Amino acid sequence: MNTLDGVRNRLENIEFLRIIFIVCILIHHFALFINSHFLHTLPIFNSLEFVNFRKVTENGLHYCDCFFIIAGFFLVYTLKEKVKFCDFVKNKIIRLYPLIPFVFIIYYIYSKFGFVKFTSYYDLTSLFLINNIGITRTLGNNGHLWFVSALFWASLLYVYIIKNYEKKNTDLFVLSAVFFCYAFLFYADFKHLGHHVRSIYFIFNPGLMRAIGGMGIGYLIANWYKNSSGSFFNTKNDSIFSKFIYTLLEFYLLVSLLKYTMFKFNPEVTPLTLIIYFTLLFILFVFSKGYLSSFLNKIKFSFISKYVYSVYIVHFCVFIIYWQISTKIYYEFITDNIIIFAILYIIVCFIFGVIAYYKIEKPIGIFMRNFLYNTEREVESATNNSSR
Repeated sequence: MNTLDGVRNRLENIEFLRIIFIVCILIHHFALFINSHFLHTLPIFNSLEFVNFRKVTENGLHYCDCFFIIAGFFLVYTLKEKVKFCDFVKNKIIRLYPLIPFVFIIYYIYSKFGFVKFTSYYDLTSLFLINNIGITRTLGNNGHLWFVSALFWASLLYVYIIKNYEKKNTDLFVLSAVFFCYAFLFYADFKHLGHHVRSIYFIFNPGLMRAIGGMGIGYLIANWYKNSSGSFFNTKNDSIFSKFIYTLLEFYLLVSLLKYTMFKFNPEVTPLTLIIYFTLLFILFVFSKGYLSSFLNKIKFSFISKYVYSVYIVHFCVFIIYWQISTKIYYEFITDNIIIFAILYIIVCFIFGVIAYYKIEKPIGIFMRNFLYNTEREVESATNNSSR
């Protein structure tokens, strides 16, 4: 069995994938957001160049499914046996929540300048992490936060099951959940597994089902990795020829993912195809089977990847102000250089993500941790003193 420290040292290649995937999500949302809100505002968005750009990035939303698989893997592999369920809930809130009230406030400020219409009721569901989980069907100003809500509740579901049921029963549940969630989504006429604002039969929300299904795949891979044995898992026994074959497969899977989500739209490439591509790529990277995954493991990508979550949370807010400033000052530049405009947007998102990480996410996270756990210790201390 591999040690946890070994995993942390070996999986810099997964951090590389996280960086690439967040960039792809930014590009996808860039095209989608402009198409949804500004299609008739400027003539550029009816041009052939932008129509093609919007079309080829259409499948970029499936990188959220990749993030769910990654989250499921690390959830299972790093979960400590002695941690209490209530402590896990606290830690998850501390990890996911600090930036959410911040973007809520930013959109309220934007509304005062007339940049957006503030959807207070819908945003409240995001604030309490109950948007798009089956009991609500709202997006609000921060529609991308459906991912956070789905991730939070799916994580609680899996941890509760792991903590309260035997492994053989848990494995059966996870296999059944993965099959049911994806089968339901693929045959419910969801072309891209999206439409998370809808709920089928009043409770089956596609966003939450994507989280349960993806994290279930990550769960299975993590258990496979933890209990790995045999020649396939021992990379030291791989011959140069087999290492070369694995490398070709890694390149093929990674290039295919990027090709069919960012550069070429192919209606024959289904969501299931992309999920299978990533699952195979993820397995090869976790076990460092090829030269590509082995090489990427030697680079400290976690130095950048630690900002990925912050970038994701703030990127909608960044786009609003970026758009307001850019279209008023650099209209002609945008009209002639939509790709450069998108690249600059990505750079600005990372800059604001880094600032948000250090100035908001970390300080508020520390405050929340001290408050939650200090309060708990005070209660325990008061209970002990009263019993004496």
